Amino acid sequence: MPFNVIHGTEGDQFVTYTTQPQIVLGQSLVLDDGRRFRFCLNGAVALVAGFLVQSPVPANQTGRAVGTYAAGVSQLSITFGAAVTLNQYEGGFVWMDVNANSLASTYKIKGNAAGTTVNVDLWTPTIEAILAASTVSLVQSPYRSVIVAAASPSAMIIGVAPIAVAAAAYCWVQTHGPAAVMNDTATVDAAIGKMLEASPDRAGEVAGAAAGDEVRIGQCIQDEGDAEFLGAFLTLE
Repeated sequence: MPFNVIHGTEGDQFVTYTTQPQIVLGQSLVLDDGRRFRFCLNGAVALVAGFLVQSPVPANQTGRAVGTYAAGVSQLSITFGAAVTLNQYEGGFVWMDVNANSLASTYKIKGNAAGTTVNVDLWTPTIEAILAASTVSLVQSPYRSVIVAAASPSAMIIGVAPIAVAAAAYCWVQTHGPAAVMNDTATVDAAIGKMLEASPDRAGEVAGAAAGDEVRIGQCIQDEGDAEFLGAFLTLE
């Protein structure tokens, strides 16, 4: 079983793969100076170096019907809102959103069959019984099928692409430490030592933090002009 954290060397963050190596989605790569990256599968559009990356917009999979089970099962029959593909939810999570036991435990998904009402396999057995009229919610791995962050991001911000990444390739996305990121001064101009946020107006860019609800991604450590790459110290984890 791979370790949760890979202690890498300079340059490892620039390696991409056309097929998945023995690295799980979401696994951390840490370099000797503390910079941190997460292993991701890119979506259908190429990523751009120095631009913010987000999870895909999640499908609405809340309140889904599930069978009744005693505690200790590792497979659930779940009815999705629309047909899913084989292992689409591998590495994602499922939890009971309505259950008389009210334990609300979250389980990692090992895989799923294709279809609408399908078997979903879990990595660990359930610790509670699932009673009649219970429902579940599911979410895909946030690191699967990532995209360039939308203007005013529409899902969780993962980090910054340190290199251009082809569609459907596996890659590392930076979450912590110094990084070059495209600057949007047209929204709010950044300033050294001040917080940065995901731009609400330009896809994949950052701006100086305003009194809004955009995602704070770190601090500015070197300011630049509009449409230039500034220096950021990422603090997404």
